[in-house]
Amino acid sequence: MIFAKGMGNGAVIAATVTTNAIGEKSYTKSNPQSTFGWTPLNVAAAMKTLEIHKRDKIWMKAKKDGEYLLKTLQEELKNSNKVNDISGMGMEIGVHLNTALQHKTKMRDFISKARNNGLHLAYADETNFQLMPPLTIERKDLDRGIEIFIDLLK
Repeated sequence: MIFAKGMGNGAVIAATVTTNAIGEKSYTKSNPQSTFGWTPLNVAAAMKTLEIHKRDKIWMKAKKDGEYLLKTLQEELKNSNKVNDISGMGMEIGVHLNTALQHKTKMRDFISKARNNGLHLAYADETNFQLMPPLTIERKDLDRGIEIFIDLLK
């Protein structure tokens, strides 16, 4: 497994996690390279991020908040003729618009309106986008984001 973004909380660093058996067979055949990795500053940022994640049990908060986000969106938008499906895991939620509406609902315009109201959405394509709130988001901020999103879709 390879992961990076959350590891340094903005600092450029990544890691690969594997089993000893796979690691021993592949390491001698690989040539690990890094443009920005292994620098003391980035490693310090990753270590501090890991310390905070462990201290605050961020994975538990992300699971709980992600379930809340998914359930709330599914409940509030279940009768929307614009939404085809809402799915996801943890704090990464995908919203899939009805493909018949793709020409009526311009994704980039929708995302721009959301941003103007204080909500950042990740563009996927003309009918799909992602909600990816920070793992450490406060519930009041999450609720405000949900409110903005639902209002824009209604």
